[in-house]
Amino acid sequence: MPDIKKLEIAIGYSFKDRNLLMQALTHSSYANEFRLGKTGSNERLEFLGDAALELISSEFFFNRYKDEPEGYLTKTRASFVCEPALAYCADVLNLGMFLRLGKGEASTGGRLRASVLSDALEALIGAVYLDGGFASAKELVLKVVLNDINFSIQSGEIVALIGKNGAGKSTLASILVGNPKHKLIDGDIILDGENINDDTVDERAKKGIFLSFQYPEEIPGLTVEDFLRTAKEAVTGEKQYLMQFHNELEEKMEKLHINPEYAQRHLNVGFSGGEKKKNEILQMAVLEPKLAILDETDSGLDIDATKIVFEGVQKLKTNDTALLIITHYDKVLDYLDPDFVHILMDGKIVRTGGKEIVEEIEKNGYGEMKKQFGL
Repeated sequence: MPDIKKLEIAIGYSFKDRNLLMQALTHSSYANEFRLGKTGSNERLEFLGDAALELISSEFFFNRYKDEPEGYLTKTRASFVCEPALAYCADVLNLGMFLRLGKGEASTGGRLRASVLSDALEALIGAVYLDGGFASAKELVLKVVLNDINFSIQSGEIVALIGKNGAGKSTLASILVGNPKHKLIDGDIILDGENINDDTVDERAKKGIFLSFQYPEEIPGLTVEDFLRTAKEAVTGEKQYLMQFHNELEEKMEKLHINPEYAQRHLNVGFSGGEKKKNEILQMAVLEPKLAILDETDSGLDIDATKIVFEGVQKLKTNDTALLIITHYDKVLDYLDPDFVHILMDGKIVRTGGKEIVEEIEKNGYGEMKKQFGL
């Protein structure tokens, strides 16, 4: 059997009682072959883990979808804790290679069998529950099973994605908007129930996805107002009448503390860093997207400019727009009230929660968390 410590590193949990871990990895075929008795396999732990998984996932979706009825919650939970989904999660952990199987089961592909893998993962959850309590089992489930939903953002929500430079934050943003430089290898991007994997950047923009750039381009000869009116027409397909649009634009500029004269300046030409970023937020307010991705919008801003920009974001946010805030600077959250905070490390979501996670990072840094998850 491979070094069991590798599995503990993969799940981010070290057992105090290794016997529980070994039992979680013991298939009934192995228990029968070596006459370990009726309780020698992982089936009892699977029973316990199944119950823990149901409670944890139920709480997760109950809090996640506050306005959805029971039927929706049940259907959503079922899609994430079904046998194929759990088998996939177990395969990501390479759980099959650690299992103790009887010779017959092993020789017929048991290490890759969905039913074997899903049952073993539930047993592992049960073992962690007994060894470390409910909180440890919950952290395991959130990391291993429910991590694929970390970017299910509802209308009106603010979700913060935090991580050090190089963690993969901007790559994710690029994939979401359809940048051809980054390919989606696996998984789906769903917007309003529609799979948009094959949609172009332009098609996604028209369907309501907006990305603010870290380094906005300067475009001489094109005024801010003309650019925004043209963009609004392109996205909505509706004619924007000059005076009506001008008045609406001035209202939004006032909320962002932008001098109305800037509307007649050439796009980003001669703008300071703060002015460029405020202009990006102004674009978001004008276009009214379904999903607004603010990628390192705080980059290059001093404290005062950061405060103005993100207080403006909070003011301009509507119940129809979901906000994904991507940053490595946790102070941004002083001016926003996120519904969820996700920590990204080495391309993986390692923690999900509220502002308390940010406080933990401020206190201990990323190093402690990275060590905890074996990254």
